[in-house]
Amino acid sequence: MIPGLRPPVQGDGFVPLVRADRLRDGLRTVRTVRGLRLLLLHEGGESFVVEDRCPHMGARLARGHVDEGTLWCPKHGFRYDLASGARVAPASALGACEALRCFPVEVRDGWVGARIGD
Repeated sequence: MIPGLRPPVQGDGFVPLVRADRLRDGLRTVRTVRGLRLLLLHEGGESFVVEDRCPHMGARLARGHVDEGTLWCPKHGFRYDLASGARVAPASALGACEALRCFPVEVRDGWVGARIGD
């Protein structure tokens, strides 16, 4: 493999997203794999991987604002907890709505990513 070139999806479904030495607060990167848009965000020294799709109406979340562990959807202002995916606001709309799809962050061979399955 060429140094610095992102490795392919691994056999166990691990998706490398960014080199670990490039992590910095405010970093966002999106990669589409098997029809799934993955968004890696790095804020407050922590990395999170979520589906780049708001469960409310499908808006892309890559341009959403992150504040105190929550991700704000840029389209309608819905907020999701980055650790659990649960919607935390707006309170007036806390009826039925899917949770944000989150993936556990992994580091392998100097790459940060997530495993999406087999």
